[in-house]
Amino acid sequence: MIALTRRQARITMIGVRFTVGTISWFLPAVMARIMLIDPKSNPALSYPLQLFGARDVLLGILILDSQGDALDQHLQMGVVIDLCDVAASGIAGLKGQISKRSAILCFCAGLVGASLGAAALGKGPLSRKTVAD
Repeated sequence: MIALTRRQARITMIGVRFTVGTISWFLPAVMARIMLIDPKSNPALSYPLQLFGARDVLLGILILDSQGDALDQHLQMGVVIDLCDVAASGIAGLKGQISKRSAILCFCAGLVGASLGAAALGKGPLSRKTVAD
């Protein structure tokens, strides 16, 4: 299993947030296809994906530019938001609003985000304890 230091998890999370956020904002049709959702069947999808992208970039900026208690608070907010994404994808999959494959993919992506955030806090299954933490 992968085990990350708090710093490694934070750097990874910043990269993921900026990458996903940028793609969602500038290329929402590409992000929809990554999420296994047909953008042509869902033309209004670009708008919420751009909102999602802005949110992810902001979360990346918050953990990039924070220290101490503020950093921990921003990481905790990100974990909560990622877990809300997990719940939303599960509900959408169960209601048939998105395909089961898409729901599973998005559910897993949210769990990875929450796990990275927890590791950046020094907790969870991806966390590696070091003297430097």
